[in-house]
Amino acid sequence: MLQVGPECPVSRMLYLFKSLGVRHIMVCRRSRFVGYISKKDFVKFLREAEREEQLRNM
Repeated sequence: MLQVGPECPVSRMLYLFKSLGVRHIMVCRRSRFVGYISKKDFVKFLREAEREEQLRNM
C-alpha cells in the first residue's frame, strides 16, 4: 500500500489517486501508521471544500 506523511499536500494526494489508480493511501508519521485516506473520502472532502469556496464567493 502506498504511504504518505500527514503533511502531504492535497495536490499530491490528487495526483497519486489519479495517476496510480489506488483506492487507499496509508498515512504514516516517522514510519508509524496513523491512518489512511480512501479515494471515496478524499473526493467527498474535495467536493465539500469546493462547495464552501463557492458559498464564500457569493
